[in-house]
Amino acid sequence: MQDSTDNFEREELANCVTHGVGVLLAMVGAVVLFRAVADTDNAALQASCWVYALGLIAVYAGSALSHSFKDESRRHFFRRLDQGIIFLFIAGNFTPLAITALQEPTRWIVLGVTWAIALVGFSTKVFWGYRVESTAVTHYLALGWLPITVVGPILESLPTEGILWSVAGGLCYTVGTVFLTFDTKVRYFHALWHLWVIAGSYCHFVVIVDYVI
Repeated sequence: MQDSTDNFEREELANCVTHGVGVLLAMVGAVVLFRAVADTDNAALQASCWVYALGLIAVYAGSALSHSFKDESRRHFFRRLDQGIIFLFIAGNFTPLAITALQEPTRWIVLGVTWAIALVGFSTKVFWGYRVESTAVTHYLALGWLPITVVGPILESLPTEGILWSVAGGLCYTVGTVFLTFDTKVRYFHALWHLWVIAGSYCHFVVIVDYVI
């Protein structure tokens, strides 16, 4: 029993540290992003970058906190928050690209649907605690790949390098969900999932800073 407890605590430390580092990287990235977007006169793009950056910081902070407490009530609270924020982060991640790549009214229709789904997902996790003990991997993937419904305008708005970075980011998240799915069966798979998330968010950060702004 003691070995099992020690292993759990070591894994939780790895989980906390990996996304604790993610918080620091997200904060540095936010500074870079705000400087990059400061000179644009596109108010909608500026606002979308703020939403994206705050979501990036929040998703890592929520994850790190969900692995930081031994108290079950606190763990459960932050686990709900963590899983809910992921929905908002996915929507925020797509928003800057949608602002620049899509024309009206398609832009607002797609963003409206994306954010409506994200808000419903957030509410079901945070306020109602829906399936908190079983992460909604398929729901996250479905929302994350929703932009493929408007892939034409996105491909036209990005150079080849930007498209490759976008696809690489999506694949990082998708491959990472394999580790997330089996994290209760293999030790440190959850920490590896965290590293895939960092890799995926870095790829999409490059897209926004270098090819969207």
